[in-house]
Amino acid sequence: MEEVASKYLQAAKTAKASGRSVRLTIVIKPTSSVPDMAMEGIAPCADALDIALEAARERGSERVADILNGPDMMTADDVARENKVSRETVNNKRRCHELLGLEGPKRGVRFPRWQTQRAWRASSRSFPNLLG
Repeated sequence: MEEVASKYLQAAKTAKASGRSVRLTIVIKPTSSVPDMAMEGIAPCADALDIALEAARERGSERVADILNGPDMMTADDVARENKVSRETVNNKRRCHELLGLEGPKRGVRFPRWQTQRAWRASSRSFPNLLG
């Protein structure tokens, strides 16, 4: 029984260190008092669903980057300059949900241009209610 516990701990350590699954096989034969034990790494299985989901994630990330880099997106500095306020004011309005800011993985926060148009400014007081 000690051998089995020892091999189990070895398999658990191997799995944790490698970050991958490990298969531990114990074969108990009626003619032997010592079980046969084998440990092997298990390659991750990528089926059609996994492949499709990964492709969808990639397309989604690319689309997010396209949107955030689009000509209708502005940096906090752009919004501040256009509205003649400080960048800190823009960031405070975002934190208070008075401005919609979209966060990208690399590009920081971007603001849709429609928020700075005159027609929107008049209705911006009701914007926090839309966000809940």
